[in-house]
Amino acid sequence: MSRTGKEPRATADRTALPLGLALLTAGLLPFWTLVRFGGEILGNGAPIVVSAALGYLIAMVVYRFQARLTYDGWFWLVLIGAVVSAALGLLLARHTRTWIVLVEVATLTLAPVTVGWTVRRVNRFRSAYVLGLLVLLGCVLARYWTEWPAMIRDLRYLTGNAMANGDGSVFETAGLPALPLGRAYANMMHEMVLYLPGLLTMSAVVQFSVGTLWFFHSTARRSVSTAVTLTFTRWKMPRPVVLVLLAAVFVHLSNDTGARVAADNVLFGLGIFYSVTGLSALEYLFQARRIPVWIRIVVYIVVAVTHLYGLAAMALVGVVDSLFGWRVSAPAKSKESVS
Repeated sequence: MSRTGKEPRATADRTALPLGLALLTAGLLPFWTLVRFGGEILGNGAPIVVSAALGYLIAMVVYRFQARLTYDGWFWLVLIGAVVSAALGLLLARHTRTWIVLVEVATLTLAPVTVGWTVRRVNRFRSAYVLGLLVLLGCVLARYWTEWPAMIRDLRYLTGNAMANGDGSVFETAGLPALPLGRAYANMMHEMVLYLPGLLTMSAVVQFSVGTLWFFHSTARRSVSTAVTLTFTRWKMPRPVVLVLLAAVFVHLSNDTGARVAADNVLFGLGIFYSVTGLSALEYLFQARRIPVWIRIVVYIVVAVTHLYGLAAMALVGVVDSLFGWRVSAPAKSKESVS
């Protein structure tokens, strides 16, 4: 933050990517589509799982470079890439509905375009992140709202039969390996259906956050003013929100099933924002300790691929930082390390 209390503005080097490199970069979204839905033409089971996992990782790269293309003024290339990607997805998808294909492509287009356009227009990283996050959450809602009843029904059927049979043979009907499942584990899966909205949303936010923060970092390095690089490292949740967190934890411990489920989804929702501020605290530590970039990338990838465990770890860091505010009292040399 500046002395006036306003977020610092970046004076960025607006040298755009050359056309050839921009065309190659615009091809990342169609490449993601090929990986994401290509497994469906190879059959059920392992190909779909592998393509989905690779698509999850590639999506973070797509978020970063879609924002960069928009920031550099190549929006028309982003638009063409989105059209090609949607057509390719509809051609390859065998088990994914048309609406889902279109929404997933739209998510990887609209959210990073919002980020890149906002940084280009006002040079405010925090504003860009918040607006992009709102677009992302809207796309996630559109993505799961229509298929949520079917997802509930299918998962209830699978886990219900697994509980009745005491094994995982029923999963063969979904193209998944028939792993042995005890009744306790099947029961846990049965209840986890109630918490999928929070889990899936947190997963999408991590994808978006890693790609967007990567874009912010690269853009700030091209900026004349290095002060803007400190913006994200100062993000934190307001301390009073901890009271809401504690109240949700208290309700979770109650015997009321409905209230407990509602409280758990509140915890997941708060976890989204605490995980982001946890990433902010982690990046502050990386900068203060002059941690090499390649180590940072490895850590962020580990956080992303470990899903719930990585998110929970980052959320815990965010809660601790919100309570004790150790970044506020840190020595000023951390700013010099960024420069």
